[in-house]
Amino acid sequence: MGVCPQAWADCAEEFVKAGDSAKAIDLLEEYLARHAARVTAYACYETAPLRLLARLLADVGEPERAAELMARARASPH
Repeated sequence: MGVCPQAWADCAEEFVKAGDSAKAIDLLEEYLARHAARVTAYACYETAPLRLLARLLADVGEPERAAELMARARASPH
């Protein structure tokens, strides 16, 4: 996959639909750790992975991390 944030979020959402939220979380964590810093042309979509990961983390009982990611998404200029 390239570094289009929306594509990563869409891929993770498909894992969620398939019943594998853990794989979706892993995928989004990889995106944030290795690829998010390289986003340039698709910056308008940068909050999609953050919002989805926040939702998934809240669902699995990690509200502090979810809140941190939502704050980061809200602070985005995009």
